Amino acid sequence: MAMNPERERHGYTTWYWGTTYPAAATGTIFQVGDRIFNTAPANAVPDGWVCTTGGDPGIWVKMANLATV
Repeated sequence: MAMNPERERHGYTTWYWGTTYPAAATGTIFQVGDRIFNTAPANAVPDGWVCTTGGDPGIWVKMANLATV
């Protein structure tokens, strides 16, 4: 996963930036509610991903797809 090493803490969650969610172990333990914001936005791709089951890599669900208006 190409994930920006920069992150921000927001209460009990952490926000990351990257081009996809982690599909394999990264050495980072993610928590429920952590978010990865997509740094390669385009039409019909997700704005980002949310961790729904913590772990390494955890289980991730995509946010809404971006759409042309």
